[in-house]
Amino acid sequence: MVAALMVVLALAAADGTTQIDPKWAWHPQASQPAAGLANPGPVGAGPPAPLRPNWTRAPAGDDMSTYYPDRAQREGLNGRAVIDCTVTDDGHLDNCTAISEEPANYGFGDAALKLAHLFKMKPQMANGAPVGGARIKVPIRFVAPAGPAPLPAEPADQRPMGVPEE
Repeated sequence: MVAALMVVLALAAADGTTQIDPKWAWHPQASQPAAGLANPGPVGAGPPAPLRPNWTRAPAGDDMSTYYPDRAQREGLNGRAVIDCTVTDDGHLDNCTAISEEPANYGFGDAALKLAHLFKMKPQMANGAPVGGARIKVPIRFVAPAGPAPLPAEPADQRPMGVPEE
């Protein structure tokens, strides 16, 4: 099974390519920051979330296959989840919680949490030292693989090639 993974603004496909997906593009609104983008919070609340996380590692297609929810896979359903995590000083995600999943009750939130340990970003720096503690929201999109290719239609004439008609 091959699946794709949506992380913040980039689509990391099983073949290793990365593309910007316009439906996840950030459209600024005065009242709220987009998921995964800076949310400074109150003064003294810790470091702000990275504006554009620089992922040095993210789950690959095989990882998605391993953690894809069984029921959703059997039914060929796509899904998405958003996890909210603390970024450690070495760039790993920690203390993650699933804050949304769609469709509900298919296990996409749990699957996203199982993938969290596979993420790593370039850590934020302050005064030349890495800094942890920022919170980040990571949207993950699960794409069910296409089923096996249909078999070609049987030809009307079932005779082996080269056998003359009678």
